Amino acid sequence: MEETDVVLSDVHLNKIVEGDSKVKQYTRIKFFCPPIEENLVQSCTSCNTVDEDGDYVCNNQDINEYDVIGVYHNMATTLNNVGCQLWRGALLMCDFIHHNCEMFRNKNVLELGSGIGLTGIVAAQYAHQVICTDSQKTALDICQSNIEENSRFCKCTVKVTKLDWFRMTESSVSKFLQANLSNQYPVTILVCDCVYDNALTDALFRTLYFIATSMTLRNAVTIYISLEKRLNFTMQEFDVTCKEYSHFQDCLSELGKCDERFEIKQIPCSDFRQFFEYDRVVYLELWEIKYSL
Repeated sequence: MEETDVVLSDVHLNKIVEGDSKVKQYTRIKFFCPPIEENLVQSCTSCNTVDEDGDYVCNNQDINEYDVIGVYHNMATTLNNVGCQLWRGALLMCDFIHHNCEMFRNKNVLELGSGIGLTGIVAAQYAHQVICTDSQKTALDICQSNIEENSRFCKCTVKVTKLDWFRMTESSVSKFLQANLSNQYPVTILVCDCVYDNALTDALFRTLYFIATSMTLRNAVTIYISLEKRLNFTMQEFDVTCKEYSHFQDCLSELGKCDERFEIKQIPCSDFRQFFEYDRVVYLELWEIKYSL
């Protein structure tokens, strides 16, 4: 796929657009509120059933309260501006955060490739501080607008700043961490639906390695990566393949081999409840990477 190709997130497929699709649109995202009794969330081990197509079906019979997050975003964009759209991987991460809210309390949450900022807003309900980063100015502007729009959800400081993975070095990462993160609290890194270009994936993993192993951080680092496998039929293989996902798997394997302190595992989507309204398709995945000192 070329950078000039236009793509549209499946989240926006049924949205009626008035006027120019490049102009910011506004979408209200409904979500069920986590139960006040936190043990109801934490004790849930099989939160979703699967339909005949293999997709997950939301099971929220015991949750009656719901709320709405309103976000600005663009519709169809070129590949280098896809962060200005909303993607299912971000909604999956939001589900995970709500289900495991205690894991995010008193944490420095650093999101890489924040896009429109939905995940950061959800994390800000529980974290000590949230840093939303992206390399595109348009995405950063939308992210800032959405944080201001949803300030009632942000129970901590939320900062929006530029971070370009392609320009990251060990030294520049150390300076970024010193300038933006409190050393007193552990760091949790979030990455949502950023696996769609192999060069970008390489830059992402290089940045993750620099952050996790930085001497600036004095606590263990936990990384969560959500993604959606996108299958394509290619004439070269004459088969349905997902080259970007295969490259992602190679990067995971290489990260584990380069330093035995990295622990990598996939978290089954059936292990956490669905709170947000979207199609949780079987191609969605969540990965956990822990780096222990």
